Amino acid sequence: DEGLSGEGACERLKALIEEIHLNLPEANIFLFGIEPSLLFAQNFDKEAKANDLLKSFANADPLLTYLDSPSEFLNESRDGANPSLLLDDGLHPRPSTYSVYVRMISNVGLWQ
Repeated sequence: DEGLSGEGACERLKALIEEIHLNLPEANIFLFGIEPSLLFAQNFDKEAKANDLLKSFANADPLLTYLDSPSEFLNESRDGANPSLLLDDGLHPRPSTYSVYVRMISNVGLWQ
């Protein structure tokens, strides 16, 4: 995070995507959002703002697909991470949680 705002984080990611497209102009990029975590709970609002911006950016580019992984990691009140999906470090998904990513990429036809 390096203390970036949601806008700053999104701008850095947009610059990376633009660099990829300079070298691989036809590359389709599938972009998972920034999932909430317990370790960085104080950044929840920044992450949500960055995800909104990333989704808008992806929707404007036919080579980008935003995958709304953050919504899969929310707690019941939808204001932070669901602890049952994360390892004890509060950041990384439990092994069983990786099925969320498999389902999402399967739903967009990347992996059957």
